[in-house]
Amino acid sequence: MAELAGFSVGMSRHTALRALLRLPVPVRPVPAVIGVDDVALCK
Repeated sequence: MAELAGFSVGMSRHTALRALLRLPVPVRPVPAVIGVDDVALCK
């Protein structure tokens, strides 16, 4: 929460986590084709 201290926002880490978990998950389209780079473990 040190990043929020610069903005003078006073909240606990639990409150910040609850706020983040309330955000909607963006809907992304399912890819039709998956390439080698999409599943690579190391690049």
